[in-house]
Amino acid sequence: DLYNVLLSRIPKDRLKLGKRLVSFQHINNINNINKGESPTLCSTLSQPSERVMVRCSDGTYYYGQVLVGADGASSAVRQSLFRQMKEEGTLPKVDQEEQQLRQVSLLGVTNPLNPKKHPDLRDSFSNFKIILHRNSPYM
Repeated sequence: DLYNVLLSRIPKDRLKLGKRLVSFQHINNINNINKGESPTLCSTLSQPSERVMVRCSDGTYYYGQVLVGADGASSAVRQSLFRQMKEEGTLPKVDQEEQQLRQVSLLGVTNPLNPKKHPDLRDSFSNFKIILHRNSPYM
């Protein structure tokens, strides 16, 4: 899967775990930071010298060429990206609308069960039940 491919390609000394992203910004003069100059912000990454600066909740900053945001639909990476795109006027209208619940999934995981205690397990077919709430798709 994608997670394992990415993990296998990142040197262990470069991997930062347990960090909470506060924001990120595109910058275009990363080479001048070591000279004491402030980075210049830019709206898109289009030049090889451009990078991304990530700010974490513990006050640390990291610089890199790629930021992979794989922390869910309500993620800090997504929220920061959408905020920047909205300020630039580049956020698509569909992404400005409230996310809507279109389905709810419930998944149970269990150890093997004893068919003597759970007679439905003796059947040669599967059983499932659906419970719907009158006024919403969930309870």
